[in-house]
Amino acid sequence: MARPAVAAVIGAATTAFPRPAVLLAQEPDAAGQMRWVAGFGGYAGDHVEPTVEAIAKRAREINSPEIASLAESGESIGAPARYLFEHSQRRRFERMPRFPANFLVMGDALASFNPVYVQGMTVVACEALALQQAIGGSGPLMARQFFRDAARIIDTPWQMAAGSDLQISQAHGPRP
Repeated sequence: MARPAVAAVIGAATTAFPRPAVLLAQEPDAAGQMRWVAGFGGYAGDHVEPTVEAIAKRAREINSPEIASLAESGESIGAPARYLFEHSQRRRFERMPRFPANFLVMGDALASFNPVYVQGMTVVACEALALQQAIGGSGPLMARQFFRDAARIIDTPWQMAAGSDLQISQAHGPRP
């Protein structure tokens, strides 16, 4: 297959068309053959079955020529995988009056984002930097400072992801 002119195609969900999709170029294999990862999302049970045929059908339905072309002419190097994500979740440890000594939580234990927004790893990397800054302290004060800093890190990506999801009428959750 010839190398496409793009390295990524990102189709965001909208209220009118709540079917996000992504196509990302990966490093070529040892023979120089291009490899790709494609992902498709949906809301309220509108999910793609994990079969090559169902993926090709969804690729045609979303009206992305690049993704449809790859789905039709590409060769799968593995079985399609399905990942169902129930909902985004945020836990506010910074609001706890006390936190147990010698414990700390971060990453998805603080906030788990809808994976279509590809924010989770970046947020946890920023949390790790905040932890590095807070580590000079000790005990509950260190945890309290870390949780405050982590909350500020999470605020913007959380508003972007949860706010975007809640614009989709099929998404469940209280509207702000």
